[in-house]
Amino acid sequence: MADGTQALDASLPPSKTSVAKRLLSELPGLKRIGTTDAEDRNHPLFPCVALLLLQECLNRRLFSTVRERKRLTYDANFHLTSFETIQGGWYLVTVTAKPELAEQVCFCAREWMHGVATLLAKGGVLE
Repeated sequence: MADGTQALDASLPPSKTSVAKRLLSELPGLKRIGTTDAEDRNHPLFPCVALLLLQECLNRRLFSTVRERKRLTYDANFHLTSFETIQGGWYLVTVTAKPELAEQVCFCAREWMHGVATLLAKGGVLE
């Protein structure tokens, strides 16, 4: 349904990802006409959607660094926990590598996390 009412249908238990994708697909240029930034931030799904976007950006950046640039692994993932019911949470970084590359992969992943933390602390933008 293009109007988003399927996300509100109680008979279908939608996943967070499907709801976020549906909402984002309906927003041309990620901005609805007639809404303010404050209205968007007050939407009940805003925190979930914002974290999903952040997770996707970080996941892609990790994969690009460890897999495509350094060629150390064939799988790298970044995952955030659900922050809907608690203030706080954790993240999980998983990288699959050969045993002989494990130390090098761990160093690369730590270096990547430090780079992201530095960028975010300076108010930088993730691409």
